Amino acid sequence: MKKQYLLGLLCMTSTVFGINPRDAALIAAAMDGRADDVQNLLAAHANANAVSNDGTTALIMASEKGHAAVVRLLLAAHANVNATDNSGTTALIIAVAHGYVGVVQSLLAARANVNAARNDGATALTFAVLSKRGDIIGLLRKAGAR
Repeated sequence: MKKQYLLGLLCMTSTVFGINPRDAALIAAAMDGRADDVQNLLAAHANANAVSNDGTTALIMASEKGHAAVVRLLLAAHANVNATDNSGTTALIIAVAHGYVGVVQSLLAARANVNAARNDGATALTFAVLSKRGDIIGLLRKAGAR
């Protein structure tokens, strides 16, 4: 059953994301928080740094949804912690915007650029301040955010 599910996912996601089926399935699995599938796809040589049509990566998707275990798997597979989507958003910026402290901690431990800015100039610190997240502000400041 699991193999049939993955095959169906491969066909569907390659069309949606505009990339090869294995990499598209990795992005979809990361978005859904399916750590086992992410691990299996990485073992099958899915590209941890594959980019969809809109510039989204598996790491950005997992960070946006707060899937800390998937974030850790992708980082261990050498996903680019500072990759940006087409709007300049990084995994750190999106994790901060959604308030996922555990994900933020993992990204900072992987040396995410705390001062990276989106195309509109907003940084992770911008979102932490706007959402009044003192805990995240402290983490970002300790990591050198300005």
